[in-house]
Amino acid sequence: MVFEGKVLSKTAVDLPVILYDQINTGEMIGFQALSRRQVVTFKVLKLWKGRPSKTYVVLAADTTQPRSSGVQIATNCWPPFDVGKTYLVFAGSGAPGAGFSGGGYAEANLCAPTGPLDKAQSTVHELTELTAK
Repeated sequence: MVFEGKVLSKTAVDLPVILYDQINTGEMIGFQALSRRQVVTFKVLKLWKGRPSKTYVVLAADTTQPRSSGVQIATNCWPPFDVGKTYLVFAGSGAPGAGFSGGGYAEANLCAPTGPLDKAQSTVHELTELTAK
């Protein structure tokens, strides 16, 4: 989905993920870690791609400090969404169990130009032109 949205709320959650590492013998081993995410609710202001809806709930990276519970936390350094601000959001569904995916939930795409709307005007213009054809 691709939309312009205003952040209504966000909540930090820790989602379990399976990570893989290569040990000295060259063998790959899997281990469970937690991935800190934000569950972000957006009011949809403009939609370019996706099912029409007044709101979307999207998983996004969260850069808050990990809990000191003794459990390893895998974090992502992408900037968080701020409540009350408006963003251009590119989001896709993560495949269940695929690393840092959202387990089937829509997740902000870190490789797309997701970000504050005031810094995305050229992308908004391109999207508007493409969908007008």
